[in-house]
Amino acid sequence: MIALGGLGVVAAVLGFFFSFSLIGLAVGILIAVLLMIVARWKPTKAQRWLDSSYFGHHKKSSFSSQDEEISGFKELGAEG
Repeated sequence: MIALGGLGVVAAVLGFFFSFSLIGLAVGILIAVLLMIVARWKPTKAQRWLDSSYFGHHKKSSFSSQDEEISGFKELGAEG
């Protein structure tokens, strides 16, 4: 009987941690999906520089000279 009670305690503890691991997995997947959604619509500094460069789409703005474009590129490397 003592062994059966001990196995019951072990089963309860394992069930407790297993349920938390499933909750943790679900929360982790939710956070990953939210981060992917935010990253999809919020451009990075490199993406903004590429958009403003000579070959970009110029949705927001464009560089007025090649020197300005090069200095903007150097700023990207300095931040890293």
